Amino acid sequence: MKLFEKLAKNINSISIYSGNFFIFLGLILIFLEVILRYVFNFGFRWIEEITTFSFVYVAFLGASIVLKEEAHMRIDIFINKFSNRFKYYIEWLISFLIIAFLFVLSYEGIILVKVGLEAKAPASQISMSVPYLAIPLGSIFMLIQAINNFYKRYFMKRRK
Repeated sequence: MKLFEKLAKNINSISIYSGNFFIFLGLILIFLEVILRYVFNFGFRWIEEITTFSFVYVAFLGASIVLKEEAHMRIDIFINKFSNRFKYYIEWLISFLIIAFLFVLSYEGIILVKVGLEAKAPASQISMSVPYLAIPLGSIFMLIQAINNFYKRYFMKRRK
């Protein structure tokens, strides 16, 4: 499982660097579009499209980072009313359901990428499989992080 933990750490680094790249790309393109519209009174339609696609990648890659750090929002007012033993089982079930959901999302995302091969974005004319790729890529990254967290939380404690 050390290999899996190392993989999760590497995926986190990849997510951070590529997420920063997509944020930077989006900001540069938005800045360029604003300058073109207000200074030269014209703009490119594809800039808005590419910016939207880049922020979709930011969302999915950012979700992977948040999952690794376990920094996602939780509404635990309901769970806090129960005993620690019951909380343990509820959290185990929630973690398991998250992993199951991410398996399904990854699989369906791959199917969507295949469908996207046949379509083109209206303004930029790039294959829709490129923006759709954010779904399985981010889902697989999140899945690896979720499995790693699940293992650390529920199996590493027993070994200590």
